[in-house]
Amino acid sequence: CKVTDSVNHNQSTLKGGTTMSLIETILYRAMSDIEFAEMLFAQPDQALADYCLTAEEIAQLKSMSRVDFEMRAAQEYDQRKSMHRVI
Repeated sequence: CKVTDSVNHNQSTLKGGTTMSLIETILYRAMSDIEFAEMLFAQPDQALADYCLTAEEIAQLKSMSRVDFEMRAAQEYDQRKSMHRVI
């Protein structure tokens, strides 16, 4: 893996300065990239090879079922949808 900041390698910064964990970054990628999502569940070691993850983070991602992932993606979609509603 390529680490540019060894102190904060497990976080990325979003627009507006919001920080999200590397796990969240990977899950967001899987939500928007179906090929990556398929690889994440079929070949997780290959899908995660470019990420600098701890053994605990890898175990957490590998233990997530497809159903859990899809539920999380649906919740994220609902949350984003509600944020963009005009009152």
